[in-house]
Amino acid sequence: MVKIYFSSVLMCSCFLFGCGQNEAVSGGAPQTNLGSSTPPVAGPVAGPVAGPITGPVKGPASDSPIKSDIDFSAIIWPKDMTINDQRALELALNITGSFEGNESWINISNNSDKQGMSLGLLSQNFGSGTLQPLLVKMQENYPSLMARIFSQAHLTSLYAMLADWKTQTPSIIPNSHARISLLDMVPMADPDATSVLWAAQNLYSGSAFITQWKSEFQAMAALPQYINLQFTDALSMHSAAKAYSVRTGIAELRAYLMMFDIVDQNGYIPDGDFADYATYLQVNPHASDTTKLAELVNLRIRHVNPVYARDVKSRKMAIVNGQGLVHSAQRNLETEFNFNRLETY
Repeated sequence: MVKIYFSSVLMCSCFLFGCGQNEAVSGGAPQTNLGSSTPPVAGPVAGPVAGPITGPVKGPASDSPIKSDIDFSAIIWPKDMTINDQRALELALNITGSFEGNESWINISNNSDKQGMSLGLLSQNFGSGTLQPLLVKMQENYPSLMARIFSQAHLTSLYAMLADWKTQTPSIIPNSHARISLLDMVPMADPDATSVLWAAQNLYSGSAFITQWKSEFQAMAALPQYINLQFTDALSMHSAAKAYSVRTGIAELRAYLMMFDIVDQNGYIPDGDFADYATYLQVNPHASDTTKLAELVNLRIRHVNPVYARDVKSRKMAIVNGQGLVHSAQRNLETEFNFNRLETY
């Protein structure tokens, strides 16, 4: 199989973007492309922008720019988003995105997890129904770009699957901001069998991607338009994570970052978990913030299929502690991304 390098895909997508200037990025509220830690640049951010913060000293938000492995130059940031919120979201995308893959906006993985295909920085996928909405928006808003990337036969097949998906009854989700989790022992919703089956039958030769399909999907994922669709999805996750972190009663950056990873990987936190957390706080009024966050992780893991429990816990506790073993790699997140997990947020 031919390996698709990010730089090559970006060059392709930038060419396509230039050819499709009439298809502007759509938006609602006024927005700006200012960025937070660094000004917009023409290409990917190269190298670290600052040295690591020394010592986990709790205090106000840092003025030090984070080290980012993600190119944010194409992002259209909400105009009313504060610098602190923007920085927190950049960190969340870097940390959680690094758990999902090493190709940033064009991460892609096959059907090994029985979710059809995962695509993008935060691995939206067919099984959970998080990928189809982004593809529908590309179909509706940027049809000529899609036609330039995908072969006619592939586009016809893809659009037929999306048309079938749109006719299905949406899953009922108990919280308005919740996302479907397929990792729980009793999933919030059944996997989208139709889309998953389409992927299994069309995208692979055995378990390996058909090269042309993989190239097409990654070229699309690198487009500024699709990157901003990914980012818009991340904004809703940011709002949910902030709301959850407030409920912890812990005004630390790590509480938000942990909650963002929960929203990404596990979808939501049941209200019953917060009720049990409140009981825990009453019984343990002097528990440290680290112990409180660990308790919340353990409460959420009660619902996770044992097959996935170790991975779920390792990700969350690495964020809580600032370091840990994740996916067989020893990580020091504070050094990697230049932040203090105990800073006020």
